[in-house]
Amino acid sequence: MRTVGIAALTLFLVSTAASCGSPEEKGAADASSQDKHGAPSVDCGCGDVPGDVRYEGSVRVTFNYQGSVPLHDIAVSLHHGGNGCEDFAPASPWQSQGLGEETVVDISQGPLWDGVKPGNGYMIYGTARGPGGELAAWGCLDSIEVLDGDAGATEVTLELHGFVSPANSACTDLAQNQCEASPQCDPFLAWSKEAACAGEPAEAPAFVGCGSSDHVCSVSWTWACPEDKPKECRMFVNSCIPTGWKVGEDRSNICAVDCEGLAMPDCESTPPCMAVFGAPLEAGCSWGEEEYAGCRTGGEFDEHGGLMGYPCATEPMWGHPGGAPEKWYEFELSCVPDGWFSAEEPPCQ
Repeated sequence: MRTVGIAALTLFLVSTAASCGSPEEKGAADASSQDKHGAPSVDCGCGDVPGDVRYEGSVRVTFNYQGSVPLHDIAVSLHHGGNGCEDFAPASPWQSQGLGEETVVDISQGPLWDGVKPGNGYMIYGTARGPGGELAAWGCLDSIEVLDGDAGATEVTLELHGFVSPANSACTDLAQNQCEASPQCDPFLAWSKEAACAGEPAEAPAFVGCGSSDHVCSVSWTWACPEDKPKECRMFVNSCIPTGWKVGEDRSNICAVDCEGLAMPDCESTPPCMAVFGAPLEAGCSWGEEEYAGCRTGGEFDEHGGLMGYPCATEPMWGHPGGAPEKWYEFELSCVPDGWFSAEEPPCQ
């Protein structure tokens, strides 16, 4: 596997509809207009020049894909400036709106994007689906220069790379030391779900298998799950995964744990569960000594799917179990156990 920071499923889409932002900020498409090549032209200020500005640059795309998995629904995005492909995570691409976004049916015909401002610093990234709807390929290309329209369309060849490394019988049964010593093989390394879901893993990734080195990999961590054991997911050190695995896109669902009703020892030892302590309501509207009240699913997940923390506001909260409205508790922080009713005011004064 060749680990690189540049992805593959890159497309320079030249849309005939305005997709440079809001009409108020960046101009609107004039479908009735044509450029010097006879193609529809888009008026896009794109934030660089106020008002409606018609750019004459265009980009024509062809695809180069050597994989065996048929691709469809190739979603691509055009950006200018910002992060480069070394920061691109194929399994969880950026959600920010670009200058243009498009989904093409397949790789038989590359898109054409007109009305692009000539210059340097353009980037395109995208992902493609496989036969079962799974995330199957990805790509990214940056430092693209768009030529002035007088020079004709900027021709871009886009390579598409699959997530699943091609099988190599010479590598399949090798042990880790043998795999690492072979020039035609590379190891698949991944962290366990438990280690990855608890946060940025402190332990070294484990050897999962051996695959071909003749494959391009992104440097971003990637969740993947065996097709026959979808709950036994792992987080791989890059975007290359073994045959028989699928990319796990819903990272929060992978790490989901049912914390409701857990006893305190189990709650405290099960990420991302959080033990919640509160003071029980006593006679005379007084509050007793703080004790373990229940377990809460807490935390937020970072771009790799790791747990970042337990967000609880430093404000008091009151609550009771869903089936026991008489058992009120006062909580110092605004977090109550899962399955509880919560209130911002105490039940009595």
